[in-house]
Amino acid sequence: MDLQTWVAEIHHRLHGIPFIVSFSTDRPPYTLSFCFTARDLDPVKAINVEHIQITYADGTGDRVTIPDDRTRNEFRPDTDTWKPEGERTLLHAAFQCPEAIAKRQSFRVLVLGFLESETGTEPYSEVVEVRIEDKSYLYIGWFALYMKFLYD
Repeated sequence: MDLQTWVAEIHHRLHGIPFIVSFSTDRPPYTLSFCFTARDLDPVKAINVEHIQITYADGTGDRVTIPDDRTRNEFRPDTDTWKPEGERTLLHAAFQCPEAIAKRQSFRVLVLGFLESETGTEPYSEVVEVRIEDKSYLYIGWFALYMKFLYD
């Protein structure tokens, strides 16, 4: 079982004077996306997520609210990705938690739940580190116009 998590829906804010100088930053809250991956030989049918805890780089933490319709996520074959013949099919279960990330910091996410199979259930837990880089961009309007006319 493999868990991938990433921050989605980054909100950008633009400051400054248009066409003169401006800079952009992003602002929380961010949406947190999860993708659980299993191979077709794994006997799992679904994952039941019971608890998601975020611990920020500064030591504070938050419990993530899981959408009611996403506590049980069934595994489905990955049909979007091309794979060579004979390679095992990957199964995915994915969902998002809107506005889960309240701070613009790197964090650790703990996921607790159960894996369902035809024979029963077994506990599941995983910890994933997510790194958020502090980025902002500076745009100088006259330079962008100069480059546009230079290469047109």
